[in-house]
Amino acid sequence: MKSSFIAFALFFSATLVFGQNNPFFNANLKKKEFKDVRKNMVFGLSPFHFFDNSISVSGEFFSKSYKKSVRLALTGIYRDNKRLSDKGFAMELSGRYYPKSFECDSMVWGRNMASGIYLGYGAQAGLNEYIDFAFQYYDPIAMKDFSIERKKTSIWVSPFVCFGYQFTFYEVLYVDVFVGGAIKFNNVDRSTPVIGYDEENPNIFQREYKGIMPKIGFTIGLGL
Repeated sequence: MKSSFIAFALFFSATLVFGQNNPFFNANLKKKEFKDVRKNMVFGLSPFHFFDNSISVSGEFFSKSYKKSVRLALTGIYRDNKRLSDKGFAMELSGRYYPKSFECDSMVWGRNMASGIYLGYGAQAGLNEYIDFAFQYYDPIAMKDFSIERKKTSIWVSPFVCFGYQFTFYEVLYVDVFVGGAIKFNNVDRSTPVIGYDEENPNIFQREYKGIMPKIGFTIGLGL
């Protein structure tokens, strides 16, 4: 994971260093003909969501000037086996502002590209039902273990802000990475009393978490 992050950081730095506006390469870049590879709409997929038993797809719609865009993301959550059931969905609506627009660029190795740094803002809302069919707990009064079915339903709203960088690759592929922060307001309904430390103190990766949390994303897209 650490090596992958370093490799991505180096590639990210290269796109900034060797971009169209770098004066060191300006003389060579002027000799190249720039091809406008920008698309009005980008269909995206977030690969990291697969590790959380979910799938997230998105659509980003650019303005004519490519300085603004609207992004809609839909997420489906599904896990159903003998012990656990985890189902739900979420919808995210956000706006993006590109200070210098999502502009055409060209890398020193000769590929026509487009790239842009943006400020994003928006909110996510979702619903989740989590069932543990065989939750084990110890009753200190009866002095023995019990097994019960535990159900939790979460309904949340999470506004956020973020900074991101998006660029094209091979003209039709888009790579988008962003980082920011969010605050999650969550209404959790439990079918059984709160049992255990993890229930009283959920972390940011659990569905029932409430509070401030990081907003990090990575999306691979296709320009349409």
